[in-house]
Amino acid sequence: MKIQKNPKKLKRTIRFLILGLAMLSLCGCGNAIPDLPEEDMRKVEEYAAGLLLKYDANYSESMVTEEEYAEEQAKLERKAAMQAQAAELRRQEEAARQEEDKDSDGDSGDGSSEVLPPEPVYTDIDEFFGISGIDIESAGYTVCDKYPEATAEGDWQGIVTASPGNKLVVFKFSAVNSSGEDKLLDMASLDSHFAFKLGDGSTKAALTTLLLNDLSSCRETISAGADDELVLLIEVEESKSDVSSVTMVMRNGTDRAELSLEP
Repeated sequence: MKIQKNPKKLKRTIRFLILGLAMLSLCGCGNAIPDLPEEDMRKVEEYAAGLLLKYDANYSESMVTEEEYAEEQAKLERKAAMQAQAAELRRQEEAARQEEDKDSDGDSGDGSSEVLPPEPVYTDIDEFFGISGIDIESAGYTVCDKYPEATAEGDWQGIVTASPGNKLVVFKFSAVNSSGEDKLLDMASLDSHFAFKLGDGSTKAALTTLLLNDLSSCRETISAGADDELVLLIEVEESKSDVSSVTMVMRNGTDRAELSLEP
């Protein structure tokens, strides 16, 4: 039996079926049709509709395979990651503007004197963050459109891509374990922040990324004598991608220090 697509016809079919069921259930009562209570009538209607669906050749349950579910879940995760990265870029632009305001000269508010910025304190990265047994040194930089430029299949950490008209500047650092034993480098547990003062006077906050080798958030064990590469990224206008003169500003909580980076 096939379900009628027209709702009125479907309802009429169910009514006829109910009448048929009721008449078959009568014994010795002639052609009388019982006056069923409303609740009993609803149950009979549901039962009749179930029979129609059971014998409808075009009826089938909607099923989703595990593969289809996993694919849809992956799409949603990628979309969420892209939205989060876009929001983070907007936050970083605002943080860079605030950092630039902090490092620039300003008035005291009453117009009587000029407030001078504090004298910069120059120090090594590992010394500033209290890291022992691991020496972290600057290892140059590269300018590119995306980082990393090559990824392995199934790499979940994602790719940082420069927005149109801009370039990524990837500052590289070498982390050498000189302690003679395996050491944990846990930057994620520190309240660390980085920014870069460029030669044109602008200041750019380091981008927050999902990269496993991001200096500001990495947490990895470096084997004795091993040398790992860590990075920090900023985004600049394509016409200003020459950053040969750079000072890195480091913050650890309320402490602040600077480090001149070699080109």
